[in-house]
Amino acid sequence: MAEFYNQYETIVILRPYKKGDDETTKETIDKIEQYFKNATRCKIEKDELGEKQLAYEIEKHKTGYYIILRYYTVTETIPDLERYLRIQDKVLKFVTVKTDNIIDHEEFTTKWMVAPAELEDKTEQEAAKKPVVDVLDIIYGLNKKKEKKKKEVK
Repeated sequence: MAEFYNQYETIVILRPYKKGDDETTKETIDKIEQYFKNATRCKIEKDELGEKQLAYEIEKHKTGYYIILRYYTVTETIPDLERYLRIQDKVLKFVTVKTDNIIDHEEFTTKWMVAPAELEDKTEQEAAKKPVVDVLDIIYGLNKKKEKKKKEVK
C-alpha cells in the first residue's frame, strides 16, 4: 500500500513587533518554520506577506504580520502542528487548509523530504544540558529526605 502526502497551507498572523519584546518577528518565524520542518520532515515554502491591517481587532491589535507556510505531510501531523501554534505567545490567529495537491511517497522522498542533517534534534541538545545523575544518588537522596521528615515529626 502506497503512502500519499497531502499539501497543506497554514496561514499565521503574528503580533506586530514592539520595542522591548523578548523575540523579534523574524526569530518567531524561524522557530515556527523549524518546528514544522522537524514535524513534517518536509521542505517548507514560506511567503512573508508582512504587516497588514486586520479586518477587526484581535486582542487589541489592529495590525498583524502575515506568513503563509506550504508543506506536504500526512493528515495525522496536523493536530500537533496546530497545538504548537496555539501555545505560541506571538501567534494571534492561524488557519490550516488542505489543498488539492497529493503526491506519493516516492515523489516526497526525492523532491520534498528534508535531509536528516537539516533537522534539529532537540533530544540530544536537551540531554547535553541536563546534568548526569546517578540513580543511586537519587534513591539515597530520597531516603535521606524521608528520614529527616520522620525525625522532625517525632
